[in-house]
Amino acid sequence: TRLRKGVPDHLRGPAWEWLARVPHKMKQHPGLYHKLVQQSIAQHEQATDLLLYQEAHDGTLPPADTFPKIKGVPYLGEHAKSFKNIQDTIERDIHRTYPRHH
Repeated sequence: TRLRKGVPDHLRGPAWEWLARVPHKMKQHPGLYHKLVQQSIAQHEQATDLLLYQEAHDGTLPPADTFPKIKGVPYLGEHAKSFKNIQDTIERDIHRTYPRHH
């Protein structure tokens, strides 16, 4: 009857890791997780810059030609950091509002 309500919240993450054999897979492929995390961060940053670039064309940011370009895409620097701060605030609020839904 203890599992009738499901796995307790504080054990769900570790339980899924164990069921998915995460520690074993990380030992088999050292460094892969870190590499994938870095790729994900880079893709997220590029997507954020692209989103802000599109917003600039809607008139909500200065014209794109005022930003330096990296690989042909305007790099939005401080504007991207500002957007990131807003995004972080929203994500923190979502976790506070819906604490059981990670």
